[in-house]
Amino acid sequence: MNEKTVKTLGIATAVAIVGTILFNSLRDRSTAASASDERLLPELEDRVNDVRSVVVESSSGTMTFVSEGDGWTMAEKGGFPVRSEKVRELVLAFRDARKFEEKTSDPAKFDRLGLIEPDAEDSRSTRLTLKDGSGATISEVLVGNRRPGKAFGAQLPEGLSPDDQYYVRPGNEGPSWLALGDLGVDAPLSAWVDQQFLNVARDRIKAVRIAHPDGDAIAAVREEMDANEMLVLDVPEGMQPKTPNGTGQLLNALTGLRFDDVKKAADLDWSSNPITTAEYFTEHGLRVVVETMELPSADDPEQMIVWARVRTDVAPDDAPTAPEPEPMVGPLPPEEDASDDAEAADGDLADATTGAEDEAPSLDELRTESEELAAGVADWAYAIPSWKTNVFRMRSETLLEPVPEPEPELADDGTADDGESQDESAPDEAGGDGDSTNGDG
Repeated sequence: MNEKTVKTLGIATAVAIVGTILFNSLRDRSTAASASDERLLPELEDRVNDVRSVVVESSSGTMTFVSEGDGWTMAEKGGFPVRSEKVRELVLAFRDARKFEEKTSDPAKFDRLGLIEPDAEDSRSTRLTLKDGSGATISEVLVGNRRPGKAFGAQLPEGLSPDDQYYVRPGNEGPSWLALGDLGVDAPLSAWVDQQFLNVARDRIKAVRIAHPDGDAIAAVREEMDANEMLVLDVPEGMQPKTPNGTGQLLNALTGLRFDDVKKAADLDWSSNPITTAEYFTEHGLRVVVETMELPSADDPEQMIVWARVRTDVAPDDAPTAPEPEPMVGPLPPEEDASDDAEAADGDLADATTGAEDEAPSLDELRTESEELAAGVADWAYAIPSWKTNVFRMRSETLLEPVPEPEPELADDGTADDGESQDESAPDEAGGDGDSTNGDG
């Protein structure tokens, strides 16, 4: 083979390689471009406004979101409101999702893509079912593993990112696909509901009263509204408050209060379980009553869950109050002549009183606040986090301790003084000396 032939073959080979690369590149671009224009759930495009329920099934359980008026609720939680905007975003994300690349049709290989059914052992998939108002299925898709984004030459539809790539299987039949779209579905309850159900600032709490069904009770009042601890009331004889007494945690009881789980209050048997009642009074008369009871966990009967129900009212005359100060003993201090400053002092007092009245809420404002709070909590029972239960079920033993026995007084010689300063033999010795003296006389 001469040199000219070798050069000719080399050029031909190079052209063939470049042509192959160019052809494959164009084919991939064409496939990607056409594939990304095909909707994952084409039937949803024209019926997105018909969706009235969204069923999310995963290894964590089932969540059914139901359209109610202008919002969405969760059927498994007795119709508790969920974040409606999050449900809408989920439906729209699946409407806008695109097929990108067809994958395997072999069920034996679905596990590698995370596409085995949610109720299977070690399943990582989520099944999403969208239904209309009659309960008929509009769309259904199984979502598996998320694939790390890979760059490709296709022009993506607006709103889609190469980072959002998921293995999916539309319906119950047919092949699996790699799809483009924000198709991740959150499973935890916390992602869908607002878990905070009560928020009363600690600087408003004036008094607390907690009563247990066995008769144990505590009551405490804030002497000054900026104090970090409270005065414990009705201390039994022989007991005294601990130092510090631990009442500071009661002030935070209603601040940012959140739940771990929620149910309809009527679905729990309150009549057959001991109920502890905790009352929290604000400075100007709002009362928040939190009733709690313990029930075994549905998942673990050995674990007890504290469930709470809440009611509110306005009770300005029903709060625990601090005792009146002891009357002064002894002569009164001399009165100071303040006649020159009397008019100015009266003016200052009037200004201060007016300011305090302006800051204090009126009775009507308190009633409005009570009604608004009640509207949000009246029908519900909340599972309280374990670290928060003590402020609603605190016992007197937490705040009180026995009064210590007094230390015995020491005599001059360092021995304990039993209170009898005279020696037992002294009377006999004194009497004997007297008798002897009289006899001698």
